[in-house]
Amino acid sequence: MKRRETPEPQRPERDPYRICTIPWMEEDITFCLPSMGVAQETMAAFNEAAKSKDIRRLEGAQGDIFALCWDDPVYALESEGGTDVYDELHVAGWPASGTLNLTVALIEQITANIITAEDVETKVDFYWGRQGANGLKPSPSGTPTAAETSGVTTG
Repeated sequence: MKRRETPEPQRPERDPYRICTIPWMEEDITFCLPSMGVAQETMAAFNEAAKSKDIRRLEGAQGDIFALCWDDPVYALESEGGTDVYDELHVAGWPASGTLNLTVALIEQITANIITAEDVETKVDFYWGRQGANGLKPSPSGTPTAAETSGVTTG
């Protein structure tokens, strides 16, 4: 991690940007939360690394999260991802507990913005209803309506 020779313009204080005060640096670092499509692969890799209980793999996954979200106008990462980013932050004085806590905070912010296919389906069903095979919308109560049980279909 190095200080940029010429700082970039400050990022706006709105979504998708997050400004985090880093206590051990006594400075702010700006992160940009990625879109669902961009975050999906990195998040899956992080989950797999966490399940594996392989510390080095988890460090690499944390490095990937930082590389994905890092968008600071003052400090630039010199590495591109994985364990290289994790090691770079470690050498810059970031404690292991601090990187893990910040990684978890970033993940919480990323997942708070993710809408799953099930969420979309639920919203679509609520607004437009789901049509059954007979072309009729089922009753909101889940109890078949008279039209549904009568064999009536719509064209």
